[in-house]
Amino acid sequence: QASKGQKASCLQEKHFDIHIFFKTGAAMDKQLSTEQLMLLENLMYVGGDNSITATKAETVGDWLSTLNGDNVGASDMMDNGEWNDILGAVKSDDTLMSLRIGSVHVDSGDGGGDGVSAVFVNPDSKEAVFAFKGTETNEWKDDFVGGASTDQADGVSTAQQENALKWFRLKKDEGDYSSVTVLGHSKGGNKAKYITVMDDSVDRCVSMDGQGF
Repeated sequence: QASKGQKASCLQEKHFDIHIFFKTGAAMDKQLSTEQLMLLENLMYVGGDNSITATKAETVGDWLSTLNGDNVGASDMMDNGEWNDILGAVKSDDTLMSLRIGSVHVDSGDGGGDGVSAVFVNPDSKEAVFAFKGTETNEWKDDFVGGASTDQADGVSTAQQENALKWFRLKKDEGDYSSVTVLGHSKGGNKAKYITVMDDSVDRCVSMDGQGF
């Protein structure tokens, strides 16, 4: 269970229900901190022409170089000042700014709902962070489907959970990583926990407000 300090957001003292799982023997000293992961997950909500799915940048630093609270293109759930706080915190963190954007994915597979995910790789520690955004417009049905028996082969999983796992395994096998972290907020947190349950290669899972099973 996360400590009280770990649960505190960098913004406006807002709080999240955070679940953190570590594999025994994981190299925790070389992994991004919980606070750094929270900042990284916030970036999954940058919208419009500056979103993670639209950028051609190779690093977080390149991606954020021209971004501020006025052009972040996100929803009205956070105001410009809050976005400036987030972007300022990321820009002041050399490790986060150096992260390589390894792959970006939109779930258009069978039963997919355009869910967004991305791989960030620390060039120094070789940690890979698989980050999953929260529910997209076409993912709400899958949220409710997961609350009961499903039509998938195991009778428990949902199509979008299985799609997330398939993409994770594909991209994980393409790299040589020192450790693997899965990260997500809301539905993205559920996907992160599902992958952790289903794949033993995960070293750490950080789920923020992710629904259970």
